[in-house]
Amino acid sequence: MASRRSSDYQLLLKSVRERCRKGFTDLDDPLNLFRQLTSGKHPLPYVSDLNTILAAIVRMKHYSTAISLSHDFHSLGIRPDAYSLGILINCYCHLKHSGFAFSVLGNMMKLGFVPDVVTFTTLINGLIVNDKPKQAALFFEKICSQGFRPNLVTYGALVKGMCRIGDTAAAVVLLRKMDQLKDSCRPDVVIYNTILDSLCKDKLMNEAMHLFLEMKSKCILPDVVTYTSLIRGFCNLGRREEGRGLLNEMLASDIAPDVKTFSMLADMLCKDGMVEQAVHVVQLMIEKGVKPNTITYSTIIDGYCLRGQVEKALEVMDLMVREGCAPDAVSYTSLINGYCKNKKINEALELFRDMCRKGLTADTVAYNTLIDGLFKAQNPQLALKMLRDMQASRLTPDLGTYAVLLAGLCKNEKLDAALAIHDEVEKSGSLADISIYNILIDGLCKVGRIKEACEMFARLSSRNLQPNGQTYNVLMKGLCNESFVLEAMEFIKKMEESCCPTNGAPYDIIIQALLCKSDFPKAMFFLQKMHGGGFTVSASLVAKLVDLLCDDRVDDSMKELIKRVLKDFDQEFGGN
Repeated sequence: MASRRSSDYQLLLKSVRERCRKGFTDLDDPLNLFRQLTSGKHPLPYVSDLNTILAAIVRMKHYSTAISLSHDFHSLGIRPDAYSLGILINCYCHLKHSGFAFSVLGNMMKLGFVPDVVTFTTLINGLIVNDKPKQAALFFEKICSQGFRPNLVTYGALVKGMCRIGDTAAAVVLLRKMDQLKDSCRPDVVIYNTILDSLCKDKLMNEAMHLFLEMKSKCILPDVVTYTSLIRGFCNLGRREEGRGLLNEMLASDIAPDVKTFSMLADMLCKDGMVEQAVHVVQLMIEKGVKPNTITYSTIIDGYCLRGQVEKALEVMDLMVREGCAPDAVSYTSLINGYCKNKKINEALELFRDMCRKGLTADTVAYNTLIDGLFKAQNPQLALKMLRDMQASRLTPDLGTYAVLLAGLCKNEKLDAALAIHDEVEKSGSLADISIYNILIDGLCKVGRIKEACEMFARLSSRNLQPNGQTYNVLMKGLCNESFVLEAMEFIKKMEESCCPTNGAPYDIIIQALLCKSDFPKAMFFLQKMHGGGFTVSASLVAKLVDLLCDDRVDDSMKELIKRVLKDFDQEFGGN
């Protein structure tokens, strides 16, 4: 056997180090090197050389393999060093096994090694990845009290963890601690960006702008990430002008917006129906040398579809393909939705088939859109087939699927089929949502099956569901249409006792039903309640109230109430 100093062995080690430095694409390559060094044909390798192989495997993200190989050290008679154990801790943290990682830390200290800042930072980051940011903060405080001196990366990991759980205040406290430290740990643009983004997501734009001005006063230059977070924050709150002002400031500072910034701006404009301005943003983007991506094009496609301009959306998709940017499932789904809204169901189906032919996987949104479109096109059989196809492709129908399905069946006069599907799926608990029951109660009421509608309403409490304003609206309308006015009045009482938030529609419905029966005193009783609650009457009720002013059967006190109600209606809607 050659010695460690032999030229052949030294050449082998040199080759191992060089190949590990360049990296691998095939896991078998570093595994073969490890086996070659530990096969017994050569002298026992240095631990540093095995560490080099382990580090290369970790860079390939094969953490379990690196752990398995590190366990071979003991059987080979090789004592791990601090670097080996650091690699092991890193692997356990990436695999979300922070408990094992801390066990390795204990073993490291027993062997007499002193953990460095990299090891501690890895453990803190591991706790954060494991969704344990509070434990990470406690661990940080403990090791700092024992003399540990964190670096910028350590603080960055903690700040990110605090923001991740929405505890932006704790992140700001850490920022203030960093302000008091030496230059090596002063907060940088990454730290500020993390907190700024969290503040923007929390809609705390005044605080975000204060922090933005603070970082500039400290000569920490904002970058594209800073401006993108702030612009998105302002746009999400409808404060477009402030967002536009920041964009202009960004451009004046020679900070080039990236594709993410431009796509975000285009999306905001499209959601406001300003598609032409969004297209202008994309043109500016191209002028600045930034190439639109799939998200950018999909945003414009969706914008045109929301406005019913499907042909223009199709032109954008054709342009997208010509520019070498492949449409994804989102692009197709937006266009499918556009065709469905324009009642071009055949074109929507053909587009869906084209998407599948190109190997794109349709998601729940795509299926829900088509099922809804098919029901509106009065093709319930094909809609139900689409549901079966969805389930066959191993997609689980969600609440939106069943809402579309049950509403479609009810509107297509297939109420019993809707009830049967509901009863079948309800057993799994998937439909425990008040919106689903509202659909079925409405369907029962519209065909005069009031008793069943009331029975379904009575079952809500046993399902731990609270009726909402819509529940009472549909039930009141159904009862009044079938002349069950007394029963409707009982439901009004239940609604008031439950403190259910409403838009006043149940009062409007029962008032009109009572007026039709010429029961003016009771109608005025509910009108007083409605007016006192600050609710606005409907236009149809206004017409009836105007007629009552000339009706001799209505006394003066009732007419005075009616005049007050009509006056408030005129003031709210700009009448004379």
